[in-house]
Amino acid sequence: LLAVAPAQLAATRALAGRLPAALDGAARRRPRTSALWALLAVAALLQTGRTAACLTDDALAWGPVLPDYFSHHMCMPAYLGAAELNAAGEPNVYDAAHYPGVARDARPHTDVAGMERYYEDPYQYPPQFLLLPHVALALTSDFALLRTGWFALQALGFLAAGALLARWVGGARGRAAALLFPLVFLSMGTMFNFQYGQFHLAALVLAVGGMLAFERRRDAAGGALLAAAILAKMFPAVLLVPLAVQRRWRALGATAAFTAAYTAAALAVLGTAPFEAFALEHLPRLLDGRAFQFAEAWPEFADVLAAGNQSPVGLVQKLERLGVDVPAAAGRALNAAYTLAVLAVAVLGSRRATTRGGRAILWLGLLGLASHRSPGAWAEYLSVSSLWLLSLTAVDLRGPRARTALLAAAWLLLFFLPGIVPLPALPPVPAMMALSIVGLVAVVALNTWAALHAAPAHAPAPARAVATGLPSPT
Repeated sequence: LLAVAPAQLAATRALAGRLPAALDGAARRRPRTSALWALLAVAALLQTGRTAACLTDDALAWGPVLPDYFSHHMCMPAYLGAAELNAAGEPNVYDAAHYPGVARDARPHTDVAGMERYYEDPYQYPPQFLLLPHVALALTSDFALLRTGWFALQALGFLAAGALLARWVGGARGRAAALLFPLVFLSMGTMFNFQYGQFHLAALVLAVGGMLAFERRRDAAGGALLAAAILAKMFPAVLLVPLAVQRRWRALGATAAFTAAYTAAALAVLGTAPFEAFALEHLPRLLDGRAFQFAEAWPEFADVLAAGNQSPVGLVQKLERLGVDVPAAAGRALNAAYTLAVLAVAVLGSRRATTRGGRAILWLGLLGLASHRSPGAWAEYLSVSSLWLLSLTAVDLRGPRARTALLAAAWLLLFFLPGIVPLPALPPVPAMMALSIVGLVAVVALNTWAALHAAPAHAPAPARAVATGLPSPT
């Protein structure tokens, strides 16, 4: 406390001088709103502190986001475990036999102190992503330190991305997004990302940061960030569509160059074996959903896993759990159709979004849609991008009553019920699957509406911008 307090006070003074002048005197003009926001900020601090306590002392019963059977589940050990396997010379870090989550009898070995009880999930990411856990393991083999440090990096990165995006958007929309960001930060979806150590939130931050860098004509920085996001989670590749529609060739070139650079670095450090295993074995399993067959190893969790999987493949699983006779190839066909629909939305939305607010909403809407395309899209942590999007549409609550009601309902649904699971107690299977389907349809509809209709252009782009293929500065 003695070390942090002076830095905290200095940072407070520095940040206070950078706040928009429109906020000066807000406590006097709108005391109730100001008091409500102060309570919101305190709630965000308490929620973050609770999660931090869980990550530094997992014996605390009140630390996890929800006290359920997944209260100590973590995705992060899959990243570190795969890096260990690669360092030990294992040619196929994707082999299910290494991971208890998909091979119940697996007994993985790890030299990371304290990670044994969390070692469940299989490694699902491209080989280039292994560079990050290799760097982490080079720094320390203490799991408690690794997950605490990763939590701090994610939290600070998300705060920075939220502030930078709101400031870049500017105006009433940007101010509303900044003031509502504590609500996004304390939501269950954000806290699940922190608790699980999931890279999903970091991928969102990298992708949005990359697009902001492109807007500022910092193509090298933008390419480095967006390429890192794509090589980690793949779904941020949807943002290449707006860049292509807007003819941002330098941005696309920078992204391609950094993709090649990361790949070359990964080949030098990791060797060719993980690339061969990914291309020949794991990628086909990712595309058709076989890589996410956790229920085969753990049939007692089949209902929970089907309810939590908010992808087109997951929709088919829900229907099957409800007793609906679904063809065997329905999941793959539905996923392919969904992918084409997302690409169509990306093209159409990119032609509409010429304002800053419109482009920011488009990015988050497309990221939300694309993240559900994975055959294993788990509801607990996918809601973050949609809530972040809603903070940018808050000014639209003053529109027609029907739209206001729908947006308010979306806030409540995404904040309190990011997915049907995990919950302290499960509802009956029919209710669980029905609620999960409603959640999936609502999220897809929200992100589609946002990408196509939110913050449309109010004026044509200047002639110079049109002639050069650059977006309007408005």
